[in-house]
Amino acid sequence: MRFVIFLLIVLSSYITTAQDDKTVTLVVSGEGTTQDEARKNALRSAIEQAFGAFISSRTEVLNDNLVQDEIISLTSGNVKEFNIISETTTPAGRWISTLKATVSVSKLSSFVQNKGLVTEFNSNIFISNVKLEMANEQAEYKIINQMLSILHEAMQTAFDYTIEMQDPVCKSKEDNEWSISGGVSIKTNKNIDFVANYLLNTLKSISLKPEEVESRHKFGLSIFRFCFQYKGTNYKFYTRNEATADTLSYFFGVLFEFYVSNFIVEDNKKMIYDLDWRVHDLWSSDRFYKDEFNCVYDPKINDLTVASNKYNRSIAIPNSDELILTVPFGTIYPFEYIQQLTSFEIKPLGIVSKFKNGGLVVFEENGHGLVVHITELDLGFSGSFNWAKQKCDSRNKSYSFGYNDWRLPTSGELETIFKNKKVFQFPLFFGFFECFNEFNYTRTSQVWTNDYYSQIPNSILLRNMSSGTGHYEKDLNSNHFYIVVRSF
Repeated sequence: MRFVIFLLIVLSSYITTAQDDKTVTLVVSGEGTTQDEARKNALRSAIEQAFGAFISSRTEVLNDNLVQDEIISLTSGNVKEFNIISETTTPAGRWISTLKATVSVSKLSSFVQNKGLVTEFNSNIFISNVKLEMANEQAEYKIINQMLSILHEAMQTAFDYTIEMQDPVCKSKEDNEWSISGGVSIKTNKNIDFVANYLLNTLKSISLKPEEVESRHKFGLSIFRFCFQYKGTNYKFYTRNEATADTLSYFFGVLFEFYVSNFIVEDNKKMIYDLDWRVHDLWSSDRFYKDEFNCVYDPKINDLTVASNKYNRSIAIPNSDELILTVPFGTIYPFEYIQQLTSFEIKPLGIVSKFKNGGLVVFEENGHGLVVHITELDLGFSGSFNWAKQKCDSRNKSYSFGYNDWRLPTSGELETIFKNKKVFQFPLFFGFFECFNEFNYTRTSQVWTNDYYSQIPNSILLRNMSSGTGHYEKDLNSNHFYIVVRSF
């Protein structure tokens, strides 16, 4: 099993010098099947980040024989010491360890030189701090990536469902129509407490302190603020990346509906009832996501150093055993079928979707696959072909989720996305486009691909995400939707 490692460097832990031993203190996290494995992965993470920031950009050498127990052992001197900040297990039984590790850059440089490698260490404190701050931004992406991977799985099992059915009622004796109805009650379970506590601890670990905010301000770098509400308490955080707040807002805004509706109803005749759209009709996306709660941010932090108010984001996490929604359920059958019905059963679907490498996994085979950018799934906007490509470019310029290889999908990839539509849920696939037609919107159900149509010069292939069929577009200024993907 391959373990994903994520980390965060604390900017306030500048390089220090003690008897010519230059050190850097890092807050790092690691995941594993055991407590010891998680700790070792966290320490490897510290070594990798220190190596990449201060010794050599050629971090691929650490994938060779160097990344062994030898390089992370205390006796090697590379890791001078570490303290445990927190350790927890996920609902799936995996260990997550967050450590504060002090790495000796001097010893690490000597260590790799003894292995025959050339180092590029720069002892200039200012340059080192700039490198450290830039590394912090990428580290924040990594820690959010790993957090969402864990939360996405936990949220798919964070709800319990009960159903109550009423006696059949005759709707039309002439047409032999009988209705049977009831309701599905959806409540949170104890997994929601894990989600809230893990999210809270993670956001605490990446939140900037006042002095770090001022330091970023001096470098001309942006700061983004975020509010998290749980059990009546508001928690305020400051982050380095806009995507951190945006993604969490989407996570608990749009995707929350997916988690709540992650079930089916089946009768004793094996007829399946999918209530996704019934959930959507009742759902309010701003129930757990708002532009801003009544958060009072740290007065020590000058608001002039914080990015525009449009970057303020707030989410609220429900308590365990809290009623989230009651979904009415009903259908009409002939009397002959009604006579055969004896029971209705709710079947939670469990983990049907995974998040990794910056997005929701479409497919994966032998460690490689395709993901869809998490914030592009609501398809709220349409535009020209160049406009769609610019959306990809903007993701790459901002290193969204730590990656700069986002692109439009091929026609074949869009077909695969359509076939795996349960991974993504509303509003991308379950009647979204028909909904626009119902309200007389002029948008189409076509999505841009990155493929040219060979039969007609200067035309681009499209994919209809209502039917899954392929089309082409000669007018590249026409308005169509877009999806952003990357391969891994």
